[in-house]
Amino acid sequence: MKTIYELSTLFLTVIVLFSIGTLTYHKLEGWSYTDSMYFTSITLTTIGYGDLHPTTNTSKLFTVFFAFGGVAIMLFTFTIIAKHYFMLSKRATKNIIARSIRARKLNKYRRRRAAKNIIHGSKKHGL
Repeated sequence: MKTIYELSTLFLTVIVLFSIGTLTYHKLEGWSYTDSMYFTSITLTTIGYGDLHPTTNTSKLFTVFFAFGGVAIMLFTFTIIAKHYFMLSKRATKNIIARSIRARKLNKYRRRRAAKNIIHGSKKHGL
């Protein structure tokens, strides 16, 4: 339950972060919402194609602080998502191993039982 809470909180944080970036660049640079969101995602994921860039001093300063804070939040988000993924993977692996062990024990039991039936059955019929 804790992990679901963490993931939903981070998801909401990323949405808020993207909204702040998109609205701010739309207002400061006069870009369309699509271009503003594109630049926000390029900045926060540290890709930085360079096709769009801030032109005013205000938007340049905003970008410096937004990138420092936003990249840190995005890295933390990716870390939590990776942790969740590896936890699920580890749990699945444990379940597979446990099922395999149970199957081996069951097969061993069935082989012993079959061997006993063969031995006891042959004695009944005088073989």
